[in-house]
Amino acid sequence: MEMFNEKGKSVLKSIQKIFKNIGKKKIITVLTLMKNAKINDAELMEVLNLGTSNSAAYYRKELEKEGIIKGYRAEIDWKKLGCSVQFIIIAEGENLESLLEMEEAKTLSIKKYNESFVDICFIPTISGGIILEDMSFCFGNRAIAIIKGRATSEHDVVVYSKHQLIDPHPGTKTTIAIIKNNIIENFIIDKESLNKLIPPSVYDKVEESEKLVKPIEDFFK
Repeated sequence: MEMFNEKGKSVLKSIQKIFKNIGKKKIITVLTLMKNAKINDAELMEVLNLGTSNSAAYYRKELEKEGIIKGYRAEIDWKKLGCSVQFIIIAEGENLESLLEMEEAKTLSIKKYNESFVDICFIPTISGGIILEDMSFCFGNRAIAIIKGRATSEHDVVVYSKHQLIDPHPGTKTTIAIIKNNIIENFIIDKESLNKLIPPSVYDKVEESEKLVKPIEDFFK
């Protein structure tokens, strides 16, 4: 089972220059488990080009022991669960103080929710509901909140934005983005999406444009 082609091997060498604290076998183990956490030790043994599955298990266990691998999660098909809409909301307050107030209010409400219910945050609406995926408060050139989630409909996203963000926090402005396709998701390139988005006639031209792309090794010279 070959994970890296010739170009992939050059990328691996560059990755090694970034992740200096762990060896090549551990890097390959991490990348393999990111793509498929269900891979068994016998399959991992082939990827790592080792003689026994026990040797492959060693690398997995070492990464867990060192805290590099923190856990394993199931990959969910949210459309089949009824949450067909993936969204991002960018919320911005009138000023830094108003965003800090929102951060405090949201942190408190999620803490109370967590204590009363479960670890997954589900917010019902009249017509369905949303599940929060990520919520981050960012401070840089602008102070903003970035909220990612899944919803039963686009309408439910608008309802959440109005009733959970704008109305309770006057002066808050929101930008809603409904995600159409994920070309890269959870760090992994989605080949299926690429094939759907790029017609064969266009793909032929890509090879010519590749000559304009700077080789990855050049960034590390």
